[in-house]
Amino acid sequence: MAIDRQGTGLAVLRICLGVFFIFEGVGKIRWFIDTSLLARQLADWSHAVGPGSSSHWYLERIAIPGVAIFARLVPLGEMA
Repeated sequence: MAIDRQGTGLAVLRICLGVFFIFEGVGKIRWFIDTSLLARQLADWSHAVGPGSSSHWYLERIAIPGVAIFARLVPLGEMA
């Protein structure tokens, strides 16, 4: 009887990644109630990056204005 080592390894990896993402999503469950937690973190990141960088542009134009949406989508996506 042959053991499919590649299939078994991929199944173990898939389960470990699933458990990791579930715990990451559960850790962000507070974002549903208080979006200021994510807003504060994004503002800190915005001050840390250079003003002309693409990261600063992304934070100022997309992430910070959409914080109410992202605060709910990120935990849902990680737990799904």
